Amino acid sequence: LLSAIILSTFDRPLRKRLWGVFFGFLLIFIANPLRIATVLTVGNYTNWVWADFTHDFLFRLMLLIIIFVYYFIWYVKYDNISGLFRRLKK
Repeated sequence: LLSAIILSTFDRPLRKRLWGVFFGFLLIFIANPLRIATVLTVGNYTNWVWADFTHDFLFRLMLLIIIFVYYFIWYVKYDNISGLFRRLKK
């Protein structure tokens, strides 16, 4: 979903879109072990019904929020960040 949204943003150059997809996947791969550890912790300290609820509902919601916030930062703030890097190189 994240890669489809970023790659379909045609007002950004392809190179910036590919970097956006790369860093988006990196963010999701970092968040995934946290998700697994949280589900296992909830399962061990409560019961596995709550762990199932945490996995099925809360983390799908969290994933959508991560995707939305990442895309917003990438799309809206990216020009400001790249302009900052250009100014620092001078």
